[in-house]
Amino acid sequence: MKNYKNLSRIFCFTVLMASCIMDYSNEKKLNNGYYIYALDDDENMHIGKMVDDYGIGVLPSTVFAVGQNEDFIIAKQHPLNIESRTDKSITNYYVIPLKSVVNKDISLNYFGPLSETEFIAKKHDLLIDNLDFTIVFKDLE
Repeated sequence: MKNYKNLSRIFCFTVLMASCIMDYSNEKKLNNGYYIYALDDDENMHIGKMVDDYGIGVLPSTVFAVGQNEDFIIAKQHPLNIESRTDKSITNYYVIPLKSVVNKDISLNYFGPLSETEFIAKKHDLLIDNLDFTIVFKDLE
């Protein structure tokens, strides 16, 4: 019984330490191994992808809206300005094809940054006109 208590204490300590080290303020799984997450602060919201047990950053902060289907992920993002603050006066749009192989050069894994007009045209070209943003972080818009 004593070993069980010690094992239980070790497990609780490990979970506590892991939660302190990897303080995700928000995390949601997306399709095809992608995920949206923020460390410490939602303004650090990124999109990443798990590849061979490693997380690869795909889209930088601050992602505030995402939509997905089995073929694509779409995202809206406000870039960070020089002071590393979210610049809400600019909105970038991205399209991530899910059927393509993930390249080590992350800029080859998506279309973007796109303006709203370019994004609408790209969605039309890719035949995804009906894909909308279903995950929206209102406080980051």
